[in-house]
Amino acid sequence: MKTDAIKHAMYFGLLLGLLFSVNFWTQASANAMVNSLQLVFVFLIPYVVFVVMKHCRDNVFDGRISYGKAFFYGIQLFFYASVVSAAFKYVYFKFIDPTYLKNLKNASMKVLESLNYSTSEELLLASEEVFTPINMSLQFIWMNMFLGVFLLIVLSAIVKKEQKEIGE
Repeated sequence: MKTDAIKHAMYFGLLLGLLFSVNFWTQASANAMVNSLQLVFVFLIPYVVFVVMKHCRDNVFDGRISYGKAFFYGIQLFFYASVVSAAFKYVYFKFIDPTYLKNLKNASMKVLESLNYSTSEELLLASEEVFTPINMSLQFIWMNMFLGVFLLIVLSAIVKKEQKEIGE
């Protein structure tokens, strides 16, 4: 892959990461008006990814990109965006709202109890290790990448524009 494409993915990954962070903030907000904005991000993020991939195709790859290159570029884009977003989430969990993870853990335990699942001492100890700012931030990287792959399967097919064969 061209170095220009990597720089492009880093730059736009930073911007997409900021968008992921704002999306998380709207989700984590206790304000119902702010929380309702999350629906906007459900449609905005795929659209922004499409526009960025198209911009890369037209400006870095001279208007031609294969499905594989588009997919790989998208993976890089989501990786950089996920790292930026994870850094924001770490700061959020650690400094902005330190009770967020504790509340999330308590809500998870209540769901398990409502399903008549016995919460043993080992489960409680394991949840203490899982619901830490660093662990949760790193888990969000994998979650964003996983969801990004599904989105990229479709968007790469839409963005691809391969060179036509001679005689076509």
